[in-house]
Amino acid sequence: MKNVLVRYTLAATLLAVSASAMAQQPAAEAAARQASFAIQFWMDSCMTNFANPAGVGAFAAKYGLPEAAMQAEVLRNRAGKAWAVVDSERTVYLLAQYANGECQVMSRYSDRKTATEALVKIMEIVKSREPNLIVRRLDDQSFEEPIDAKLVKYQRISYYVSRNDVPIAWRFRVDTHDTPDVPTQLILATEPIAKQ
Repeated sequence: MKNVLVRYTLAATLLAVSASAMAQQPAAEAAARQASFAIQFWMDSCMTNFANPAGVGAFAAKYGLPEAAMQAEVLRNRAGKAWAVVDSERTVYLLAQYANGECQVMSRYSDRKTATEALVKIMEIVKSREPNLIVRRLDDQSFEEPIDAKLVKYQRISYYVSRNDVPIAWRFRVDTHDTPDVPTQLILATEPIAKQ
């Protein structure tokens, strides 16, 4: 019952965050909707299974997600598996599960503000509802990465999540950029990291 309440609270938060973005222009509305879909997809696949990476493959199988084309490119030549999902607007989202336990949801287009505000709200809710978890903000930084022969400036917000009785910790993060015509404006991830 507790998980159901947390889930509905998270869904209500996402709706509120995306609703504030809907007052913008049509292109911005589409980007906000895509960010909201990606966030919900990430919560259902990666966030739900962050401590059980095998659960991501089970999630993909349960919903019949097809394997993504060009696995090596999607996974950036890292070991793992990737799947694709298409929303009602025919926007493609990618789900990647890496061999090291990292899980990512990637979206071609996204609204930076919607995505980052949603992650912040989600982590505030998790912290308030799960007293056994240690949740703290790790970073809010910019970094550059070469993509398709362009140097793309990403903005990253990440959180550290751990429990005293578990030997590892996790980082929950959102990476966004606003560079037009460059794939993957949004990456939401959960990844195991060393305890701090």
